[in-house]
Amino acid sequence: MILISLFASKKFWSTVKIILLFISALSILEMAQAADRLLPESNDRVPYRLLMPLLQPVQLPGAEPQLTVGSELPALPVELPIPQSGQLQWSLVDRPQHFTLLFEVPESRSPAEAIYLEQLQASGWRPWSIEQFHQDLQQRQPGEALNTGGLMILGDLRYGSEGPDSSEAPLERLAKSLTFFKPGTDAQLSLFFSEPGPNRSNLKIYLTIRQLNSTEAAGESTLLEMVPELGLQPPSDTLADWITGRASESDLSSLERIQTSLPLSKLVDHYASQMRQQGWILQTSSGDDRLQWSIWSRTDSSGVSLQGTIHLFATEKPNQYIGAFSIQKIPENFGSLARQPADIQPGALPKAAALQVLRDRWQVPDSEPYELWLEQLPPVLSATVSVPSETAVLGGASRADAEVAILETSLHSGTVQMFYREWLTEAGWRTPESLHSPEDIVVKASGFPTFLPDVFCNAEEGKEITVNLQPEINDLLTIQLTLSPSEAFSRCRVDPNSYSLRHQDSLVNVPVPYLQTPPETSLISGDTTFMETAFNSRAYLQSDLTAEILANHYAQQLRQAGWTQLRATQSEDSRVSLWRTEMETRNVWQGLLSLIAQPSTGQWTGHFYATIENIASE
Repeated sequence: MILISLFASKKFWSTVKIILLFISALSILEMAQAADRLLPESNDRVPYRLLMPLLQPVQLPGAEPQLTVGSELPALPVELPIPQSGQLQWSLVDRPQHFTLLFEVPESRSPAEAIYLEQLQASGWRPWSIEQFHQDLQQRQPGEALNTGGLMILGDLRYGSEGPDSSEAPLERLAKSLTFFKPGTDAQLSLFFSEPGPNRSNLKIYLTIRQLNSTEAAGESTLLEMVPELGLQPPSDTLADWITGRASESDLSSLERIQTSLPLSKLVDHYASQMRQQGWILQTSSGDDRLQWSIWSRTDSSGVSLQGTIHLFATEKPNQYIGAFSIQKIPENFGSLARQPADIQPGALPKAAALQVLRDRWQVPDSEPYELWLEQLPPVLSATVSVPSETAVLGGASRADAEVAILETSLHSGTVQMFYREWLTEAGWRTPESLHSPEDIVVKASGFPTFLPDVFCNAEEGKEITVNLQPEINDLLTIQLTLSPSEAFSRCRVDPNSYSLRHQDSLVNVPVPYLQTPPETSLISGDTTFMETAFNSRAYLQSDLTAEILANHYAQQLRQAGWTQLRATQSEDSRVSLWRTEMETRNVWQGLLSLIAQPSTGQWTGHFYATIENIASE
């Protein structure tokens, strides 16, 4: 009866209505809040064209990177134990034999780490040590693959810095990482544990495989036998001092200072005779009484075509010459020398998922701010830099003290480099070489452009901006702008004395201008080396321009930088010229600009050598 009376009461039903209305209001509010949380995930999708450059700032040779989000393990070339109770969150394959795996384990870091290390060693993986590394190198025979993974310690150094805010040197980071190798294979593991939240740890695994095949080893030894003089001996009663050189799998070069009483013509005959004795065939030569050069060809025992060049020029000192000798493998096309364009996978990820992958990749704790920006620059970068014409802003990422922006353009790489050099210089940013006062005379050298990131410094604020360019497979160019603090080992903060360029208690300045590539010309690859008294910049160029127009383009830039042309010689499609400049410090430099034609039409190897004639006393 009591229940019946209660249900019949109007007051009861009024109260129920009020409660239901209150509950409904709460439900609607909660649903709205949930919708607000879900909308960015469902509507704001991050394209892989933006996400992949943020995950992998430098595109490496090999197959296109592939990111897989979820628990599906990629096909691995070696057996790898899975962490107990761990769940694979995502995997990144950025080279055919390089894998990054991120596991989440529902345990705190210490027990998760101890359990997985036991699993690894039970599966046959051994801890890596520097002693083991040196032992492996000593026991390795020429052309034999190193099967302990020890050679891949360089990969650890590259990946040792785990984020743009890392203030530790790579070697210090490496000491804290865990590195293992598996005997009998070329597999190496680098492990990084982190604890993003309570009772939750992340295990990030870098698995690297590298095999040095016998063909590569044979080709490498064929060239390396000629270091440092490339198999050429100077004449008797001649003093030859080796200045500098470089060696890689595909080319060698050596720069020497030669003191002899022989005239230049006799010196040329001496080296030409040795080249013929070694089986080289003269292709072309040219020169005069101050400058002589020649191009040679040969096929080695494995059928690889080689090109050799000899440059000899007289210095301002009596009976002194500079000899520049080089040998390179002739590729079927310059495309094999180029950085492979990025082929970014299609599709997109929800913003929340993309953010989590980025946090995992760079070990950003959940407590720290981290934001993704779609189709706009991050706020500080937006107020700092401009965007070139014909350029789309894909977006970027920002954290407490660093920002990254990703842009895409159809412009030529040289045009983009010059745009940011001019824009940032006018805005007060300075290159590392120009940070110090004139009395310090710090090294300043550019030469042919390279694909290394350009760095610009703001010493007052302790910040730097890097401009990194990456060609895409669809003839577009990805521009990555990074604004970050200048850490201890940044080029913006390194003490100039650490360059070890002191000579007679004064630092030497290398007055080589930035040699901008013409818009009609593709820079396939390039690199620069410099030391106390010499400079060498090299580039592989492909162009529809004539050799004369190409040579005049670079010559004009040298003149604008204060260089005077002493000699200009040519032979068929090759051009070589001799240059001189005198600095305010009365240091005199001589330079050699060389554009050597390759067998394929429209391709050149460009060199700019520079040597100092005297170092003026203070």
